[in-house]
Amino acid sequence: KLMPESDIWEAQQRTQGPSARGQFAEILAAPALRRLFALALVLALTDMSAYWFTYSWLPPYLYDQLGFSMAKSGIWMLVTQAGALLGYLAFGLVADRLGRRIAYSAFSLLWATGLLAVTWFWDAIAVWPWLTLCFMFLVGVGTGNFSGYGPIFTELFPTQVRSTAMGTAFNLARGVQFFTPLVITQVALRYGLAGGISLAPFFAILTGAWVWLLPETRGTRVTAAEIIRVSPCPSRPSRARSSRIGLRTGCSRTTGWPTTRRASRIRRPGFTARSRRSRSRGRSAGSRGWPSACCTC
Repeated sequence: KLMPESDIWEAQQRTQGPSARGQFAEILAAPALRRLFALALVLALTDMSAYWFTYSWLPPYLYDQLGFSMAKSGIWMLVTQAGALLGYLAFGLVADRLGRRIAYSAFSLLWATGLLAVTWFWDAIAVWPWLTLCFMFLVGVGTGNFSGYGPIFTELFPTQVRSTAMGTAFNLARGVQFFTPLVITQVALRYGLAGGISLAPFFAILTGAWVWLLPETRGTRVTAAEIIRVSPCPSRPSRARSSRIGLRTGCSRTTGWPTTRRASRIRRPGFTARSRRSRSRGRSAGSRGWPSACCTC
């Protein structure tokens, strides 16, 4: 009761009414949303598979196959977790500066490189213990792309269905990980734990490649009056309705469906209603500050 509601949710309730619900059927009904949901689901599936193949079986690999002591295995896993801490903190900075897709690909590549080094190429690098620790640290840094789910999925889906789309994609992908131990067990029986864990780099590489099928969402702003419409963009909004709610309408450059954003009004000193009327004479309707429809679908 003491936690206030989101201002975005409250604005949506005012503009759409209490009947608006983020049901999964709405995602299936809109072709653009349906495609985005399928792409997001596969992205979560491949990334989680790489994660579970790595962290579920890396400690047994160090202890059983490489012959590390329990203490040494723990220290090496701590090095990996230290890299993960850095990766989680750095992913957002890289994604904001270079873009979501570049960040996902770069971190996935670091992940795959570090993991292949400590599995396939262990015999070649084992003579340099410091180098093996660097690759273990690199594995942790690469898993920092897990922190990208929140911003990317938030920017992909409109407010009306965001929670449903994110929760369904994330938990379906997590549910599939029930089969991860079964797969790696069958692979390990033939190729050892190193062969089973080496499946993770391929899922990481697939994640870094798959993210390029999604639109780049860097710079996307989630507005307080976001509305999803399945119908095409209107040629011109209703002046009465737009003036009443103070919105500008248009189409998202990222997802391609119509969105709305709140119009900003700046009152300047000495800019009175009379001067505003006089300055607006002879101008077109769009230059008077009316909400104009701009469809870039």
